[in-house]
Amino acid sequence: LFRIRNLILPSRQKLPPQKLKAAEALTSVGIEFEVADRLVAFGLVSPDAFEGVTSDDLVGLGFESETADIILTKVSEGQTQAAQETTES
Repeated sequence: LFRIRNLILPSRQKLPPQKLKAAEALTSVGIEFEVADRLVAFGLVSPDAFEGVTSDDLVGLGFESETADIILTKVSEGQTQAAQETTES
């Protein structure tokens, strides 16, 4: 089972550096690494890339509706927090 899972879900060591950095940017807002990796594969490489993205868009990419809503909530919260930190500095 571990071997099969390892083939399906790439580990952090197997990702090219640019994709790893993009996935880590998404995990910084609370998105699980495996989900972040899938998002990066679709070109959603940072929280800013989600501007205009809807839950329906993510469902169209193969995510479940509940997962899509969670992703968008985490991205939005992460952007809000980053904006607050920027204005406080």
